[in-house]
Amino acid sequence: MLPDHAVIVNTARGAVIDEDALTRELQSGRLRAGLDVLVHEGDKFPKDHPLPRLSNVIITAHQAEVVSWPLDLNALRPYHHNALDNLARFSSGQDLKFRIDEKRYQEMT
Repeated sequence: MLPDHAVIVNTARGAVIDEDALTRELQSGRLRAGLDVLVHEGDKFPKDHPLPRLSNVIITAHQAEVVSWPLDLNALRPYHHNALDNLARFSSGQDLKFRIDEKRYQEMT
């Protein structure tokens, strides 16, 4: 029922969304998503799951507060690198890689 190019944001509980149906819609390119929680235990995907590889999905670390920093850089996941890269870009005055402009903001709210 969502319009094309809508953005799904889930920061509540992974199970409130049918993740398989969402994955199919994301793979088709019709929707975009920002996911802070997942259905999978420990917010980890099975090794062959497509969601972490889709360019129209941003996955954040819901339980970041339980992670000890600094981590071995080899232990960081792609979403950690995205967040750290954006922070470094912001700190040095560079354009952000992930930015919410007014048009996207209006589509999300």
